[in-house]
Amino acid sequence: AAAAAPPLLGLPLEALLEVLHSSPSPPAQQAATISQCCHELRSLLADELERHRRKARVALLSRLNLEEEALRQPALRLINRRLTPTVFRLLAALVPLSHVRHLTVGPNLTDPGLAALAALLEDGAFGAGGGRLHQLWLGENAFGAAGVGVLARALRSRPCVLHLQLGDNRVRDAGLVALARAAAAGSMATLRSLLLSNAGIGDEGVRALAAVVAPPGHALAALVRLDLSGNLGACARRHPAASP
Repeated sequence: AAAAAPPLLGLPLEALLEVLHSSPSPPAQQAATISQCCHELRSLLADELERHRRKARVALLSRLNLEEEALRQPALRLINRRLTPTVFRLLAALVPLSHVRHLTVGPNLTDPGLAALAALLEDGAFGAGGGRLHQLWLGENAFGAAGVGVLARALRSRPCVLHLQLGDNRVRDAGLVALARAAAAGSMATLRSLLLSNAGIGDEGVRALAAVVAPPGHALAALVRLDLSGNLGACARRHPAASP
């Protein structure tokens, strides 16, 4: 068997160029030399990329105060951390999420952070069609109607969530109207519970939701729990927690 060719990438640049352009070397030998260099370069880049990936993963888990074992559980809790869009993008790039069934995030999630989370849902980070992400617990955060609107659009293309907790946020009428429109589009047909307590919702939002809960809309046929307690609208005060 022929001896393995010595590594070339360790040579100084001038020496490597001399090897490639040496006149006694026939074209076939030059091609073989270039091929060897490309192979070595791909191997070096792959090793370096994996090293940086492991380092970034360790730094991310430290920031999120998570252990490796927690990432293998079906319930993932991202609690008491500043969750920026960058953190969510890194999480999707470095951590498999398709097995997560129950995601709890808070209490520092803002509109940009919620938009980044919605993008992960829409892009399939939790698996095709949203995977098995059945419970999304986002109560007691700092996002408002804008973030809820982005989440509603994501739910239109990735219907999967069975239990949605948005209470104690600034959802307001605009956010609930966006959710109602998503429901009318058929994206929340499997939703079983919708928790919206203390969310600054008035009569406009309640009427929009009622239009898709009650016949003939009936777009939330699976809904068995609806919590509107602590809101502003007269309708919400009369029916704070009810089944449709």
